[in-house]
Amino acid sequence: MTCSSLENTGIEEIWQLALDFVENTKQSGVFDKRRREQSVEWIHKLVNDYFKTRFFNHNGERELIPQSEPEVL
Repeated sequence: MTCSSLENTGIEEIWQLALDFVENTKQSGVFDKRRREQSVEWIHKLVNDYFKTRFFNHNGERELIPQSEPEVL
């Protein structure tokens, strides 16, 4: 299935396909399951970003990274 906004063709069919997909996945429970999984992934990323920001903004920590990299290699 293809569509073109320039030629104004197939857009309604693609949209209906998307709506059918959402309806089918909601009926089967997959939609809500994936949404819950995304919420868990989101909170993990939020916490990870928070601690990473706190670490790298702590006095002197950012400068230690370039010094430590050669020691790891």
